[in-house]
Amino acid sequence: MRKNPMWYRYLSRNPENIYKMEREAKVFYGKTFSQRLDTLQDQIQLTSMLMQLAEAMKD
Repeated sequence: MRKNPMWYRYLSRNPENIYKMEREAKVFYGKTFSQRLDTLQDQIQLTSMLMQLAEAMKD
């Protein structure tokens, strides 16, 4: 809420919007399932590339 003070007004007028604010905060901070899955895939890809590089250095 500190980064987007408009939520103070929205929530003071209609407290039921707390769920909408929580959803938007998850998207902003990358905490949705699809964002976490993308992060995991990126980490797996990086690990795979590092393993291939290590294998190539052995030869």
